[in-house]
Amino acid sequence: MALIRISEIDWTLLNDPTTKNIRPTTFFQQEETRYDLNERFDVYLTHSYQDTKLNRERLLGVKIFLEKLSLRVYVAWHLDPERNQENVSANMAEILRNRMNHSRSLLIAASDGVGRSRWIPWELGYMDGRGGKAAVLPLADRQEQFSGQGFFGMYHHIEAENVSNKGKRLWMNDGTGLLIRFDEWLRTSDRQEHLVSAK
Repeated sequence: MALIRISEIDWTLLNDPTTKNIRPTTFFQQEETRYDLNERFDVYLTHSYQDTKLNRERLLGVKIFLEKLSLRVYVAWHLDPERNQENVSANMAEILRNRMNHSRSLLIAASDGVGRSRWIPWELGYMDGRGGKAAVLPLADRQEQFSGQGFFGMYHHIEAENVSNKGKRLWMNDGTGLLIRFDEWLRTSDRQEHLVSAK
């Protein structure tokens, strides 16, 4: 198992036929019309605007990476573009609550700036408080261990396994060496039942 590398996300973005010769903003604008307010998602994907290694292009790459694993992914700033760092309002909070209520999990795409986000602590607190599933998707420059910044270390984080002829399989790591397959984690309300010892 290993953390997902930024270079893998860049490769996904460069080699996906749906994004060839198209800017991320244009791609997301085209996608925007496909979803209504009651659309269901497997993943509510959030990130920090201050994360210098995770710009919009790379976030699109993360979205595509997850979609290649048959996951439906919501990204706030393209489906609800009024969400931004300056627009912290009750109206925007209600839109995001609705989106989280229609998502099976919240994943925080994280590299270096995740701790400076204004929205992520609120999103994480809301999802966690309602008993939803929340985890960190760390993106690494090189193969390294996830240590978790501050309270992010309390949550499961995602690692990937290469599966011959099938691409990647995602695993949840609870930080103590116990693992659960991502698809099992999504399906079950009792995560402990499916934890297995790391090999």
